[in-house]
Amino acid sequence: RYDVKDYTSALEYFKKAFQLSEKTSDRLSTSKYLKNMSDALLEIGKFDEAIDCLNKSLLLANTINAPDEKVTALYALAKAYIKMNDFKKGYEYYKAYSDFNDSLDILQNNRLVEEMKNRYGLEKKEQQINKLEQEKAFAKTIQLLLLGLAFLLIIIVILIFLWQRNKAIKNKQSSEYQQSIMEKKLAVSKLEQQNL
Repeated sequence: RYDVKDYTSALEYFKKAFQLSEKTSDRLSTSKYLKNMSDALLEIGKFDEAIDCLNKSLLLANTINAPDEKVTALYALAKAYIKMNDFKKGYEYYKAYSDFNDSLDILQNNRLVEEMKNRYGLEKKEQQINKLEQEKAFAKTIQLLLLGLAFLLIIIVILIFLWQRNKAIKNKQSSEYQQSIMEKKLAVSKLEQQNL
């Protein structure tokens, strides 16, 4: 109804919604409906009632610590007083609105900075973890390569040992064979001398 500029009907709907929110103890909605009622009352020309609703909305917003509602109520009070041609109070409420809104912006920026710091810290930790995991994987690869090289070296040493042993056995057999041939030649030469 407010959109089609039927402010009297809109005011009745806002009052019903306000009463319902009070019954359900939804203080945030109560604050919002008080502000909506004040908008309709301002359009109808009931300035004192509108100011009263806005003051109640502001008080409720302060009580429940609802900064967005407080900003809205302060701004609406500034507009209401300006509409009533009370520029001094309009300026005072606009200044309060502006100061509070700026402090909210600062708080929000501080939260964003903290959030960014936290995200940066998490990203940095994740990068460190990834780097450590990569180093661990690299160390494991090096370890496996070293184990493989050690295994290969052991096999080469065993093969060299076996080759040397076989060579020694063959040399021994060869020298024994040559010695037996020499002994036979010596025996043959002794026999030839005896025969002579």
